[in-house]
Amino acid sequence: METKKRPHADDAEQSRAKKRAVSDDHASPSHANGTTTSHGDEPKEGDDIELFRKEAIFRRMRYYSREAERSQARVEDLERRYHTCQAGLAALEACWTQLIGTIRSLVKPEDLPSLEKESEGVHDLAAHLSSQADPEYVEALRDKMQTTSDIIKAFVSISAQSHSGPSSEEMLKRCQEAETERAALRSELTSVRARLHDSESQRQNYHEQLLAAEKRADRLQSKSLTSSSSAAQEEPNETVSTEPLSSPDPPAVNGNSSLDSDEWKDLAELRETKIEELTRENTELQTQLQTAQLQLRALPDEIVVESSQYKVLQERTSLLEHTAKESQAEATKLKEQLDNLMTARSDLEAGLKAANETALNELQQALNKRDSELLRMRTRNDQLSAEINERREKEKARLSTAAEFKTLAEARGERIAILESETQRLKARLTANAGDEDLMTFIWQNTSEDLSYVDDLRRRLSYVLANRSTNAEERVEALQKTLAGRGDAATSEAEVRRQLAHVQKQLDKYQAVYGDASSMPPETAQLSEQLQRKQDELDKLRLQDKQREQAESAIYSELDKLSAAWEALEKQLKKKVYDLSAMDERISKVQMERAKTDNKFFLCMRDKEAVDNERKRLVQNLDRAAKAIEKLGDAEKNLQSRVATLEKEVVLWKRMAEEQKERGNALEFEVNEWHLRAQGERKNADEMRAASAENIKALEQKRTELRKLEESLLKTKKDAEKHAAKLKLISASSNSSANEVELQKEVDKCYRLLKCSTCQQNIRNTVLTKCMHTFCRSCIDARIATRQRKCPACNLGFSQGEVTTLFLQ
Repeated sequence: METKKRPHADDAEQSRAKKRAVSDDHASPSHANGTTTSHGDEPKEGDDIELFRKEAIFRRMRYYSREAERSQARVEDLERRYHTCQAGLAALEACWTQLIGTIRSLVKPEDLPSLEKESEGVHDLAAHLSSQADPEYVEALRDKMQTTSDIIKAFVSISAQSHSGPSSEEMLKRCQEAETERAALRSELTSVRARLHDSESQRQNYHEQLLAAEKRADRLQSKSLTSSSSAAQEEPNETVSTEPLSSPDPPAVNGNSSLDSDEWKDLAELRETKIEELTRENTELQTQLQTAQLQLRALPDEIVVESSQYKVLQERTSLLEHTAKESQAEATKLKEQLDNLMTARSDLEAGLKAANETALNELQQALNKRDSELLRMRTRNDQLSAEINERREKEKARLSTAAEFKTLAEARGERIAILESETQRLKARLTANAGDEDLMTFIWQNTSEDLSYVDDLRRRLSYVLANRSTNAEERVEALQKTLAGRGDAATSEAEVRRQLAHVQKQLDKYQAVYGDASSMPPETAQLSEQLQRKQDELDKLRLQDKQREQAESAIYSELDKLSAAWEALEKQLKKKVYDLSAMDERISKVQMERAKTDNKFFLCMRDKEAVDNERKRLVQNLDRAAKAIEKLGDAEKNLQSRVATLEKEVVLWKRMAEEQKERGNALEFEVNEWHLRAQGERKNADEMRAASAENIKALEQKRTELRKLEESLLKTKKDAEKHAAKLKLISASSNSSANEVELQKEVDKCYRLLKCSTCQQNIRNTVLTKCMHTFCRSCIDARIATRQRKCPACNLGFSQGEVTTLFLQ
């Protein structure tokens, strides 16, 4: 933490760390640096300690204010220089990068030969920098140096391969000149660095002396210090009384003995003279520095001419001028050759023009013939296209008609199938009503109309008879074989057995229905007959129920087919309606197109008549134009001869214009050069005027400050003289006892001043920087704790950051 003790110029390097003052047996404070003598800047008996402290704080604040102003000015200057350097470095970086990129774009990378880095130490710019240079700057310079040196070495190797560079003697001479210039610049740089170091050390010393002088001036302006110093001059140099009420002499600050006013005055005059000399020397150095900076910004022509870069550019310029002269001579020869070639070309163009006209006429005739043939082919193609379109439309109409017929046929087929199904159902109903189960089965099984029930019965009968005859024949053959030899008895026995089996079968059938007929009474026989009738009706109803079920399934299928047929017919009907509306629209469009075609036909007829009239008029004009062309051909020949002579004159005028243009370019280049020089000189003059104005302004400010300081010093001296005279009168009129009483009063007064005005117990050790009132720490802490942060003396509010510890020395 920064010490709160006031610094002094004479003890800036000898003072030690501040310690608390501890009273001994004689109530004499022990000093931090072990000194016992008094100092003129310390408060004496009878001084106003509150005023003394305020003035001390005010002097410290003025010191800090001056330091802050100097630091702010230096910061602004450094920021301005920093921005200028940043802009310069950015421009240099962009120029360097653009130069390397341009070189790389002009030469392909594969054309640059790979070189070993044996000369890296020679071209290493970073190796020749000062040891105090910025490491980042050195690293960036090395990176750029490597890329640039590689490209330059590759160009040097290419020029060495092509044998088109300067000679070795010229290169040696340039190298010696560069080496000499480098050594001179390095020695000059060393001397400039030494001078810069000396200037910096001198500037630091001057700054320290200026701070000390400003502090002394502040002390001389302080009223409390002036009164104390005048009182110290009036005191006798005799030994002080050793009575118990007398207090010891005030301690000296940092161990320095006091000086009388004459010595202080001589020292002030000596330092004032030294300050004036140093100020004058500083002004001269600043003037020289500004002049050097202006010279660096706009270098004189003599320095530029003597620089190595200017000499290199001058040699390059002379080489380019020589090349330009050679190119100009060669261009003159080429222009003469061009004139000869232009003359030959005009003759050749005339011959080619005649031949081209003949060939053009022939080609025009062939082209006309081809156009007529092409027109005929196009007409034929249009007719064929129209015929194809007509046939295509007919084919589309035929296909649409066939599709409609097909749709109608499918719909009628569905209708026929439904009617056939309905016929089959009706036949089945009739057979069911008749009770013929066999016929109904035949009808449901056979859906074809070609087959008949009689034919089916015949076919089945023939099949059964054929099977039975086959079986009978086989049985007859077997019986004939087994009963061979038995004769007629065996045959009659077989016939009897067959009849018996048939009778037995019929008997079983009747018994199954009526039971045993021999044992039934007449009523039972009647019931049996009724039962037989009911059985027949039951069979008939069962047959009808079976027919009804099959008819329902057939009706359902017919219903589905009818629904599908109805939808198809509905779609066809809608399509027909749409086709009818489309046909109406087409008919209306055809009628409109017919009307348009009629109009176009009449327009074409009128256009044809107009074209015929125009053709007749153009034929007449063509005859007239042919005659005019013959006349113009003669005029063209005359004009061509005249154009040839005028072209020769134009060539001569062009040559003269080019010479004048070259002279104008040279003069314009000189004018631009002088204009740039004038701008540079004008800028130089403006900068010098601005610097001079700033210096004059700063000088006026310094003079004003010096005048104010002289006036305040004179006023301070007068106040000191008045105070000294008053003290002499007081010391002469009072005796020793009165002095002791007065001293005791002053001590009590000082003690009361040292005590806190709020609690009247503790010593003042805390100051409020907002109003500069002092109190003890406990009173301020109580105010902060209760949040009543107002000064007890002036009732002005303060914050916790405005509370500072006060140190009494």
